[in-house]
Amino acid sequence: MTLADGIEVKLYKLTLERSSPFRSAGGTLEVITHILVRVALRSAPEVVGWGECPTLSTPGYAPETTDQAWRHMTGTLAPALVKAGLREPRELSSVLILAHEEGGLGGLELTSFSRAALEWAVWDLWAKRLSMPLANFLGAQLGLELVPPPVFVPAGATIGEPRYEASNGQGSPQGLENCKEYDEQIERIAASGISRVKVKVSPRVSVNALTRIVRSLPGAQVVADANESFDHRNPVHLGIIESFAKAGGMAIEQPFERQDFESHAWLSTEFPGLEVVLDESVNSFESAQKAIDMGSMGVLCIKPGRLGGVCRSAEVMKLCEGAGVAMYLGGMHEFGVGRYGNLALGALSAFNRVGDLGPSASYYKDDLARPPLELNKSRQVGDSTSEAEAKSDVLDRLERSGDSTANPAGFNLSDVPGIGCEVDEALCEELSGQSAVFRS
Repeated sequence: MTLADGIEVKLYKLTLERSSPFRSAGGTLEVITHILVRVALRSAPEVVGWGECPTLSTPGYAPETTDQAWRHMTGTLAPALVKAGLREPRELSSVLILAHEEGGLGGLELTSFSRAALEWAVWDLWAKRLSMPLANFLGAQLGLELVPPPVFVPAGATIGEPRYEASNGQGSPQGLENCKEYDEQIERIAASGISRVKVKVSPRVSVNALTRIVRSLPGAQVVADANESFDHRNPVHLGIIESFAKAGGMAIEQPFERQDFESHAWLSTEFPGLEVVLDESVNSFESAQKAIDMGSMGVLCIKPGRLGGVCRSAEVMKLCEGAGVAMYLGGMHEFGVGRYGNLALGALSAFNRVGDLGPSASYYKDDLARPPLELNKSRQVGDSTSEAEAKSDVLDRLERSGDSTANPAGFNLSDVPGIGCEVDEALCEELSGQSAVFRS
């Protein structure tokens, strides 16, 4: 198969309302605007691949915003894709990097999410044309092993930073004592069987609030994600980290500024029982190598959008595997399209920590994926594997990540070709604020 016979690329810029507001060090999100990519073969228009560009509306986490991604894709990258006549999906990464450079778009990090979205759509299209599940196709093409079938990917949950009520006239936070919203959220997570929880934190979080979250989820892994908001020179900030570690927190993600590899390395030795995870610091193979050389991370959060696509993510994953650095798959508030793509990537055995992937209903009031991604308490068992063997496979994988949950919630990987879902195109058209079409 090639794309030499021509393709149609359609871009949708659309907004979905979150199930509930989400707070982090960077602010509060109530609605999310992303770009969906639809790629179809001109010779077989029923074969359609989908990708998602999960950028944020404002710079901070990444320099590429949703508006900038729209300009990058419509002005440079989508036209390059339709002209490429690809012979295999792995060629696209180089094609888009060349288009970026010839277009004078600056550093590669300025188009990392938009390049990744186009890649996702092409990988999905190719897998569907070959009647292969995307996970199997990715593993075969990228030289990465798939979890033994039937594949079950454990779920994670992410909760926003606590909303505080003032305990005095100066707005001092009193933690979670009067925060019914958080109590209910934690109760739902505990009842669901989700084995790993990420909580957004910042210097605003009180110690007793963070300790309460950890102790309310016995047996679960709890990761604190600071999004660069802590200062290693501030004793109050370090006190929050120390209290989290003493309460039984498993890991802290990106506590310090992304350029500060040295302080992350120091923290790894200061609290040996607390794993240091890097996210924003690593946006390329070179930065991953630097973090490894300096001992700055015990775990890397892999996000294809941050790394510039599937192929560049695979290069970093192989580097970390060789260096003995653990990995989990991160999330960016994806709609269902991106969530299903992440499920396919998360089925690769390189991920030896439970990641951020959660069900669609936890994020959006309505979604575009059909069916929406939903939790299963345990994996479905195929004819070739007994129930005991299937459960053993799941527990072995979780044991590597330090989790002892007996019946973890997660996702069964579908054997449907491609990402494993259909997309409600009528709803796409209805919700789309902007669209653009490119043909070859």
